[in-house]
Amino acid sequence: MPARTLEERVASLESRVGELEGRDEFFISQLQGIHLEVQGLRQDYELRTNILSARMRGVEARLNQVEIRLSQLPTRDEFEQRLSQLPTRDEFEQRLSQLPTREEMTQIVRDALIARPKRPKAP
Repeated sequence: MPARTLEERVASLESRVGELEGRDEFFISQLQGIHLEVQGLRQDYELRTNILSARMRGVEARLNQVEIRLSQLPTRDEFEQRLSQLPTRDEFEQRLSQLPTREEMTQIVRDALIARPKRPKAP
């Protein structure tokens, strides 16, 4: 009897080893699939990170350009100083009223044309 029991035990062990081998193959194939998915996700992440980094560099370059332009703008004091140098509305209207009218300009041009010496005719 002990031999048969031993045979049964060996058969049982072989059966269990076969089951474990089957499970190992299943788990290994599952693990390989998961590994491939993780690699794909990592590559996708790196690609998206590179794209995002490139966009951020572009935004930083644009911000630098804006900062340069802003630094070239006059300060409030400089702007107010320039503004104070402009003529007031009354001064502007006074200067405008001193300009000749259309009729006066027409007469000035006519007088200049009449007073201009005539060119001699070519022989």
